[in-house]
Amino acid sequence: MLIECMNLLHEDYHIDPKKIKVFNNRYLFVIYGLLKEFDIGYIKDAFYSRTKGTYRTGDDNILIFTYDLNGKRHALNTIATFYHELRHYYQHNYKTNKFNLNSATLHMSENGYNTQPHERDANRFASRMMNKHRKKLSELTDTFNWNTTL
Repeated sequence: MLIECMNLLHEDYHIDPKKIKVFNNRYLFVIYGLLKEFDIGYIKDAFYSRTKGTYRTGDDNILIFTYDLNGKRHALNTIATFYHELRHYYQHNYKTNKFNLNSATLHMSENGYNTQPHERDANRFASRMMNKHRKKLSELTDTFNWNTTL
C-alpha cells in the first residue's frame, strides 16, 4: 500500500522500495536496530515513545512504526507518517542548502522538536499530500471516515 501512496507523488519522492521498512511489532524493531548497530538511545526512544517513523540519512532508509501503545495504528496515520518521512528524504537529497538533517536536534521536548524548520516543512507536506490525494487514499485504505488525528 505504501508503494501505491508513494507513486501518487512526484518522482523526486520515489525511493527504492527495499529502503522502506515497516515494523508492526516493537520487538522486531529492536532486533533490527541491534543488527544494524543503531545507537541504543535511538532504539530506546523508538521503543518507548510515540515515534511513528524515521528517515535515516546514513542509509536513506525510511522506518515506519505501525504499532502504538495498544498495538494498533490507523492506516491513514501510517500514510501520513510515510509522507512525512518521504519529505525528510527529499530534504536530504534535494534541499541540502535549506535543510541540514545531519545537524538536526533529535532530543528536544515535543513542542521544540516540532518547531524545527525541517519538521514543520515535513508536517505541512504530509498534510498537503493527504488532502490532495484524499480520494485515492480513501480508496486504497477503504477508509471513508477521516475524523481521526493524524
